[in-house]
Amino acid sequence: MIASPTELDAIHRDLVDNGITPGVLRIMDGSLQQGDFISCTLRCTRCGQKFQLTCETYHGGGGNFTPVA
Repeated sequence: MIASPTELDAIHRDLVDNGITPGVLRIMDGSLQQGDFISCTLRCTRCGQKFQLTCETYHGGGGNFTPVA
């Protein structure tokens, strides 16, 4: 569970390929742009596993980063 905006920032900064700094995860669908709700599918560039990231940023509560088939 993502418990804070800091944790979301860490995922974005440290793991996601932003086109300048290569990351382990590439956005396949959706966006990590700050809004009231974030939902996107990411894929590991090393093993191909897909993940779903969802979080509600308006109230700052909850969120999940889970593998998907």
